[in-house]
Amino acid sequence: MTNYLHSNVVHIGFFGILTSLAAYFVMTHAANAAGRRKQDAWALAYRCFRLPVAFAICSVITDDFLDAGGYKDVWWNDEVLAIFRSLTAILCAWALTSIIKFVAAGIIEKRGDDAGALWTFKVFSNTIIALLWIGTGFIVLMVWEISLTPFMASAGMLTVVMSFFSKHLSGLSVYFNRPYAVGDILVLPTGERGEVVRIGIANTHIRTRDDTHVIVPNYIISDTRMVNESAFFPHSRVRCNVGVAYESDPDYVEKILLESLAGNAFVIDEPAPRVRFRSFGDTAIQVELLAWVNDPRDRGKALDIMIRSIHRACKEAGIEIASPKMELSIKSDNLEHIKKLP
Repeated sequence: MTNYLHSNVVHIGFFGILTSLAAYFVMTHAANAAGRRKQDAWALAYRCFRLPVAFAICSVITDDFLDAGGYKDVWWNDEVLAIFRSLTAILCAWALTSIIKFVAAGIIEKRGDDAGALWTFKVFSNTIIALLWIGTGFIVLMVWEISLTPFMASAGMLTVVMSFFSKHLSGLSVYFNRPYAVGDILVLPTGERGEVVRIGIANTHIRTRDDTHVIVPNYIISDTRMVNESAFFPHSRVRCNVGVAYESDPDYVEKILLESLAGNAFVIDEPAPRVRFRSFGDTAIQVELLAWVNDPRDRGKALDIMIRSIHRACKEAGIEIASPKMELSIKSDNLEHIKKLP
């Protein structure tokens, strides 16, 4: 009877080893076959899960092996069982992590031209992997029957701390949503205007027209009105105001102002420049010349050329650019007194 029992134990152990190796090599062969068919996702899945599957089969057969030999109560105690279960959970988490990284790499390769989507997906995939391993850690703690109460208390304290930094956490939406990109021109609530040079998790770095470096916290950007001159419509409009004398012909003024843009290399033809008469001022008719440039960075240069060309064109065309005037009235009874003034 004893010889039969030991023989059965040997057979079960030998069968367990062979079955585990067979499962490992079968999944390896399936992975190679999927790779030859260019089924990269299936090939990766087979390669990642061959070790967890082989380990699980070995665990099950080991249980039968020890049970048949009568050693289960001695060798297959709670600690050994917890080790096998913990290793199984860790191997499965490792396999899923490899698959997530593979899928993320494929998507990043296809969306490589979209910097905002690229950063967002990287952060999203890394967050999923972090949550996966946190969950695996909790499973291992539960397997070893370790109380989770201290961890829950720590999570409660973390919630309290996060409430104090909620305004800073709101700035993360700027980092994830990417309402602007590096190279965009922003107008800050203070009126400053500059180019985005770097977008971080906590701050956005902007270089102004004066070549000064401005660091703006993301939570301020998320809570205030921010103008992005580079978004949606790629062109930017330039306004140039001028006052002409009341004696001027409006149609002739419009013609001269539009012709003055002919030599401006920064002004584009579409949308077409236009002239708008805005109001009757105290000493002049207020006129606004509107033109568009391709890049918001060129607005200052375009406006400089517009002012020069308008002044030159109006002078050549005989159009008076009105300047503030003041009329002085003197009563006749005070005339003699004024003449005596030094």
